Amino acid sequence: MVPLATGVLSLVLIGALNGFAQEAPPASKSGADPAKSKGDTLVLSPFTVTTDADTGYLSKSTISGTGTDETLMKIPQTIQIANQELISDLASDDPMQAIEMVSGSTSRRSFNVGDDTFVWGFRVSSAMKDGVPYSTNATGTLYDVDRIEVIKGPAAMMFGQNSFTGGVINYVTRQPTKVAKYSIRASYGSYNDRSLVINASGPLTSKLRYRADLGATDSDYSERKFGQIKNRFAGGGMEYDLAAKTKLAMDFSYGTSDSVRPKTIIDPATRELIKMPDDYTFIQPWQRYPITQARGKATLTTALSEHVDSRSFVAYNNSTNDWLRDLPSSINPTARTLAENASHFDTSRHFVSFGQDFVVRAKTGPLDHKVLFGGDQRNDTQHNLTESFALSKPTLNYLNPAFDSVVTTTRIGAINDNNISSRTSGAYFQEQLSFWNDRAKLLGGMRYNEFFQTSGQIAAFNGTATVSQGSKTIGRFGVILQGFPQDITIHYNRSQSFLYNGGVDYRDIPLKPSVGLNNEVGVKAMFFNGALALSATYFNIELDNVRVLFTQGPGDPSPGASGVKQDGKQTNKGVDLSVGMSKEFDSGIVNLIATYYAGNTLNEANTKPVSAVNNTYSFLATYGIRKGALKNFKLGSGYVFKGERTTPTASGFPPPTTVKLPAYNVTRVFASYTHGRYSYQLNVDNLFDKIYVQGAESVLWVQTDPGRVFKGTVTYRF
Repeated sequence: MVPLATGVLSLVLIGALNGFAQEAPPASKSGADPAKSKGDTLVLSPFTVTTDADTGYLSKSTISGTGTDETLMKIPQTIQIANQELISDLASDDPMQAIEMVSGSTSRRSFNVGDDTFVWGFRVSSAMKDGVPYSTNATGTLYDVDRIEVIKGPAAMMFGQNSFTGGVINYVTRQPTKVAKYSIRASYGSYNDRSLVINASGPLTSKLRYRADLGATDSDYSERKFGQIKNRFAGGGMEYDLAAKTKLAMDFSYGTSDSVRPKTIIDPATRELIKMPDDYTFIQPWQRYPITQARGKATLTTALSEHVDSRSFVAYNNSTNDWLRDLPSSINPTARTLAENASHFDTSRHFVSFGQDFVVRAKTGPLDHKVLFGGDQRNDTQHNLTESFALSKPTLNYLNPAFDSVVTTTRIGAINDNNISSRTSGAYFQEQLSFWNDRAKLLGGMRYNEFFQTSGQIAAFNGTATVSQGSKTIGRFGVILQGFPQDITIHYNRSQSFLYNGGVDYRDIPLKPSVGLNNEVGVKAMFFNGALALSATYFNIELDNVRVLFTQGPGDPSPGASGVKQDGKQTNKGVDLSVGMSKEFDSGIVNLIATYYAGNTLNEANTKPVSAVNNTYSFLATYGIRKGALKNFKLGSGYVFKGERTTPTASGFPPPTTVKLPAYNVTRVFASYTHGRYSYQLNVDNLFDKIYVQGAESVLWVQTDPGRVFKGTVTYRF
């Protein structure tokens, strides 16, 4: 382990070992609800997460596991959360840094603006925000985000088709507060990185509360030419108490970004990153990646009776892309050239989602029942335009690139200009049964889902569009046993996901939905009054009905031609371990979070999929000093390891058809100091300035880490 990281971790562990026997009295929490000091009882909706018991990095409750507020200890599923304190300590605008710290099994596929991730070996093709599709591939800004939840494994019971086989990434927004809170945060860092964030929340009347968030970032991203990170964001929300037990909540946001992360290539001679000056890239300066995101959601929660609660919501999300990039298609190692064209990708997508949920609580003898049932529907319309154009200089010398190529009006290949309209709907029923003094829980339910989609080229959309439809019923069953001893729970979870597949197979038969199935067994423990949390899970996931390309034989409809069939299966078996600690002592506060993941992901060909990572680990440790000359200082260190991956080659690249991307590790450190209303923080990412591959589409489309990055932040709270 590197010396500085080891030193900070040692401070944390020494504080823990010296202080567990001598607990400091709990500190009062600033910003407490004044009503509580008067002895008033606050009854929260089961759809509202209770965070009063959270300390440091340890978030202890979520609604993502069972659909209602529940502690992680009593959910038969692996869920890991990056909360606001962890996000703030990392001081990063990249949500993946926070996600990988709490969920080591998460890895990055590429580093396009439309970034993709893998969770437990399976691709997560889009993220959620407040439980609603966000139409973005696990990336976005964090200006209005309170925490990020990573739900491991299939979770279609709660999220429908939005639950992918490996898991769900759900961004949870900040909520309006009953006391006024305001903050301004300004940052400056390496590569001319500048950001400004303003957050405000508080009461407007005794029944109406609000929040408002503004943020902007500008950066050159790295030393490579033509890079930039540029985004603007505005968001807000309100909560209104319509009655004593009825609340209407509304939130909205609008954001724009245009970020260019310069690419490099793998050298065909060495099969390693090409050795060039630090500012090297082959991309042209006219590249653009503009994205817009607009979203809104209204939620009505009410207690219909002492034992029945209701939640109704309607949500809207619109996203647009208008990308123009130069795309290398092949390489000539002898001439040292890349063949390039311009790729234009223009999309517009509209989601309208609505749903109704009910919770019924009842007791029959020794049994406590919590029944959750309801339904939801999502309407999705999108327009996709993909076209390629020739460049004025279609080849580029990759050893001495010239950046004077321009896009011509000559189109290359066919234009993909289509409309897609789809509707997904579902109804579900789930019961959570508790008995044995709440030491045993059974969780079971079923969801019925329907899907209908029309798609086709714009020119042929008048009656000749392709129609895809189907239905699928999935189930879930879980067991929780607590009390071996009381601080330890054992769980078993059997859950499913589903993904509708548009199109037909080689016999013109509509494709069936792909269904993911996970069987997991885990142990969770919470010691020292909740200061130390442990989790260990063994999982076994498989995804069936995977599409396979093959050459049709003599008895098939088109012998010798390529065809699609659904007899493939993807699998992953492995373990997921995590440790979390948040402990207050007389001399300081210790926070620690660590993860370990080992899997064995195999695709339909029984080989490791491209870009999948089968071993990762990470930790983040901090020590906040409460006494002495360094009072109010906080020191922290983080470390991330990602195992090796592969990326596909390209035309002209020597065999074999994949290239190994080596494992990498990265160290992060930070120090902060709080004085009155001001906080000062210095973060150093990639402390030892290692150049490694973060992600790659192919050997000709490789994104590297920008190297050592410094960032200073000043926050004023009032």
